[in-house]
Amino acid sequence: MQRPLEPIVIGDRPYVVDETLQDGRLVLRPDTSVTAIRERLGTEPMSAKQFQTSFGDLPTDAEG
Repeated sequence: MQRPLEPIVIGDRPYVVDETLQDGRLVLRPDTSVTAIRERLGTEPMSAKQFQTSFGDLPTDAEG
């Protein structure tokens, strides 16, 4: 059995297939991907300009 490509929504939470058991049952786990979390919170990634405006020059540890 192939795993679904899209999350399975139960209630208002998305789940993904974690495992398919030998008897055909599916083991689901919450979708904790960045995309799912952003959709749940209604947020979007910051642009580089927004980040610079919000945080300015952050200190570095000179490792990269």
